[in-house]
Amino acid sequence: MLGRLLMTLRSELSISQPRNFTPRPNVAPPRNIHGHTQPHTRQHGGGLLCYVRDTIPHKSRPDIAINKNGIESLVIQIKDNNINNFFLHIYKPPNVNVNILNHAIESMLNICFLESNNVTIIGDLNVNFLNHPNQLTQVCDSFDLKQIVKGPTCFKSSDNPSLLDLILTNCPRSITSSINLPLGISDFHNFISAATKIN
Repeated sequence: MLGRLLMTLRSELSISQPRNFTPRPNVAPPRNIHGHTQPHTRQHGGGLLCYVRDTIPHKSRPDIAINKNGIESLVIQIKDNNINNFFLHIYKPPNVNVNILNHAIESMLNICFLESNNVTIIGDLNVNFLNHPNQLTQVCDSFDLKQIVKGPTCFKSSDNPSLLDLILTNCPRSITSSINLPLGISDFHNFISAATKIN
């Protein structure tokens, strides 16, 4: 799906902005692209944004997304050849208890798996996957989720980098490639990306 779906977080989206919007009103939206947002619920920073090419049958699923107790999420359903694919964009701030994140992920996945066998979670979950086991190992094992990003993604401490920006999927064979690069557009997080087959 390289070039067809883009998810980003910490985009400083205001809660007053509509869910379908152009992030900068004075700039025309990308051609043939539809935007979905989840504004931040905290005082500073945050917010989720997803762009999907208009030619891809898709819709936002706010009925599945959980946005409370500090968790921010945006759920996009993409249908290809009558098969549903779910992409869950999630952010957990560092000060939010990981048990809240585990419960939110379990609740969302339980609904998604009623409609699809193809689920991918993307986001900064503030759980270090350089450690194994970690605080999400149990939920990943329960839903057969594999983490595909290789190497550290967060360099807040240059002496002790961490892997916080994750792509978790129950269909790792559908991932054809992944990228983890320091683009310099974030304070200390790398840019992560993956190309996947939708089917």
